[in-house]
Amino acid sequence: MRYSVYLPELERFLAWLGEVHGDSWDPDVLLERRMEDLRSDDVLQRRWVEEQVQRYYKTALATRMAKAGPRKGEPIGESTKQGALTAVASFFKANYVPLTKLNVRRKAARVTRDYWFTMDDVRGMYEVGSALERAYILMMLSLGLRRGDILWLTWMDVWPYMAEAEKGEVVGPLDLFTEKHGVVARSFLSPEAVKALRYLRAYQEERGRLGKYIFRKVEDRTFDEDHMNRRLKILFKRAGRVSRSLTVRSHGLRKMLYNEMKNEGAPVDVRNMIVGKTVSEDIAAYVNDDELKKWFIKALPRISLGERGSESVTELKKRIKELESRLIKLG
Repeated sequence: MRYSVYLPELERFLAWLGEVHGDSWDPDVLLERRMEDLRSDDVLQRRWVEEQVQRYYKTALATRMAKAGPRKGEPIGESTKQGALTAVASFFKANYVPLTKLNVRRKAARVTRDYWFTMDDVRGMYEVGSALERAYILMMLSLGLRRGDILWLTWMDVWPYMAEAEKGEVVGPLDLFTEKHGVVARSFLSPEAVKALRYLRAYQEERGRLGKYIFRKVEDRTFDEDHMNRRLKILFKRAGRVSRSLTVRSHGLRKMLYNEMKNEGAPVDVRNMIVGKTVSEDIAAYVNDDELKKWFIKALPRISLGERGSESVTELKKRIKELESRLIKLG
């Protein structure tokens, strides 16, 4: 369970206990109450915490409204409620006083086995894709953000950074807010992604289709975010690829940048900051932009559509050495 989900849900549950039962509740008080109840001879007393979790699920979670994403302003979905319930239950399990026999219908987890793309797969999809699809593929490779965050990107999020960028230049870091984790990613745009975005913008302006969002045609929150996954599956088949029983979706593209940075030896905190995963404020304070850019450029040749050993890759290696020398001077 991620701390970005675990802690906020536990805090909401404690706040709800305070509203319903009064007094001030914190994790220590809750654990103490749980251990006292378990020593009781009264079976109802022993199950007091379970009863409160069930009430929380049926009342507070049933009326909670989504604050972001496609369901913004509407009641949260069943999967979100199940995630909140799991977060609260995992607190007790982690402290060796697990909850038992929660009378809440739990949906079985759906296991998705993603197809691991190769660069040959990506090149094949790129060649048969439209301007929009090509830009989406390169943005997923370059930013490493989750699909929902990519689809909510506006032109104003990226255009000020890349409008004056020189040809072949890595653009960034871009400060991009991620809705799922509620953190700001320090992401970069590869030269190929910049080129594709410029072409897409010119294409949309020429046809009068330029809107607020890069990949969304409408601002309606009911926009089907799985639309791009279906388009990727179509491109995958057009490129003559076969996934067998594995799932072709955007997440497979997202993992490529993260894994290549990992293979290059990038620290986990650097990888998480670039792809928009949760990083503590203390860690974010000591990781500077040059450090982030160095590791991104190191991984970039392996997620580029161009051939290895080309002039662009040679230039990237020169930039890595320049950044490393700057980091040495900074101490």
